Amino acid sequence: MMKRMAADLGEPPPEAIPPEDVFLDLCRAAASKSPTGRIAILVDEYDKPLLGLLGRPEVSGVRDVLKAFYSVIKTTEPLQRFVLVTGVSKFSKVSIFSDLNNLTDLTMDARSAKLLGYTHEEVLANFPEHLDALAAELGTDRAGAFAKLVHWYDGYHFHKSGPAMFNPVSVGKCLDAREFKNYWFETGTPTFLMQLLKREPIDLEHLEMPEDAFSVYEPEAPAILPLLVQTGYLTVKDSHREGDITVYSLGYPNKEVATSFSYHLAASTAAWNGMDMEAFVGNMSRALRSGDAAGMVERLKTYFAAIPYDIAIANEKYYQSFFYAAFLLMGARTDAEVRTNNGRIDAVVRVPGYTYVFEFKIRGTSAKAPEQIKEKRYYERYLGAGDKVILVGAGFSLKTRNITRPKIESA
Repeated sequence: MMKRMAADLGEPPPEAIPPEDVFLDLCRAAASKSPTGRIAILVDEYDKPLLGLLGRPEVSGVRDVLKAFYSVIKTTEPLQRFVLVTGVSKFSKVSIFSDLNNLTDLTMDARSAKLLGYTHEEVLANFPEHLDALAAELGTDRAGAFAKLVHWYDGYHFHKSGPAMFNPVSVGKCLDAREFKNYWFETGTPTFLMQLLKREPIDLEHLEMPEDAFSVYEPEAPAILPLLVQTGYLTVKDSHREGDITVYSLGYPNKEVATSFSYHLAASTAAWNGMDMEAFVGNMSRALRSGDAAGMVERLKTYFAAIPYDIAIANEKYYQSFFYAAFLLMGARTDAEVRTNNGRIDAVVRVPGYTYVFEFKIRGTSAKAPEQIKEKRYYERYLGAGDKVILVGAGFSLKTRNITRPKIESA
């Protein structure tokens, strides 16, 4: 109002007060009202202003504003009783918190490994009636309902030796509605991650990352693997030592994340609307589960044809990443680069009654792919399961950016 009145009177408006000064005044005023003269500062989603701009030049300006704002917290240290800063990603301290250098990072701290989420013991002890109601809905017992809950919503690890943790949002909603759905993804689509993955696809089946990689990236050049872990789309599955370095093996935590993330990645990559995506999933799933390998390959070709030209498919890693996401959508067990006693299978996709063994030929012909599978007898390990084994040779042309001359045979 004062600014408007000054403008109406032809007077220059007063200078805007910097946000960091407003925050400092607020801290001092709050401390003066406290019996102890000290305050608790809670900052939720500190990185929210940055996420939509990751990897873009404009992010540096936002980063500088946040850096100045958070530096004020350091100056209020004599007034502080407790400070907690949370976010869905972790940028290096130099970029955001260079002045606030007394923070303790709890991201992968063993002491906080059970701070967020539910342990198995907590779910069993606190929700027995809900588990029984879910079991009745499923036509099973409490143990059966709990096992399905584990498959859908468990699997997060916040330390290399920490216990598996449930997603509390999804567990709560599932037990309340007595229905298994992708509840967590209903809270928001990870648009900024989809954009990063379109620019830099990764092999989502075989992921490893050194421990130091969690805290070395900047908003201008985000590292996709740490972001996927910190935002909950990947989690620590295992770890090992390589000299003095701890290396983490990463993967999807559970069914909810695997199917939902793959759905959004495929839809975003192919630039399909909801109806197109649902049609693809339905047709692809029917072909896969009926043994219609030719129909399945045709559906894959429509998927690759829908990927815009400006998304680079430069090598086998990119191609396999999109392939892997497409089959995860179907709820199929999908394994890439499966080791055998006579070599390595490019991909194996399994659904009840059928096992598909894939051999890819990038920049080459697919005609010899089934022969290579037979010559090296890649398929033998799957014959004893009772499923029909189908061999699929899939060539991929970087010129046409699609599958060429597929060849299909039975084992």
